[in-house]
Amino acid sequence: RYVIGEDGKASQPIGWFQDKKDLDFPGVNSLAVDGIVWIGTDQGQILKYERGNPVEFAVQGLQEPFSSSLKVFTRENLDSIFVLEPGKNRALRISKEGVFIKEIQSPSLGAATDILFSPTSNKAYAVAGSLVYELAL
Repeated sequence: RYVIGEDGKASQPIGWFQDKKDLDFPGVNSLAVDGIVWIGTDQGQILKYERGNPVEFAVQGLQEPFSSSLKVFTRENLDSIFVLEPGKNRALRISKEGVFIKEIQSPSLGAATDILFSPTSNKAYAVAGSLVYELAL
């Protein structure tokens, strides 16, 4: 992001993250933006940033906590976050307030590299190479 000065010229780049002291950029696996920035990390964390600052976020109701690399997906018009944890062969739906909704486990999800959700079909999709798995999350 840049600021246009009185001379009409753009400033040096300005980082969006205001407080990034605990953010391990090499450990970030995915970003989803819906007005809030959701980050999936390689340590099994979902981080929430609002207006460039970290906001406390914890998932309630998970039987087995996250502990490996996560991919996250959401959009502004969705009320949930969709999470792929290939290391545990699972995909999950979590409310944006952090409440566990649903989980699907399958050995096929171990090869998945990304997750998407279509409000039109009301289904999630996990991508594994040239394969796409349809998930009723």
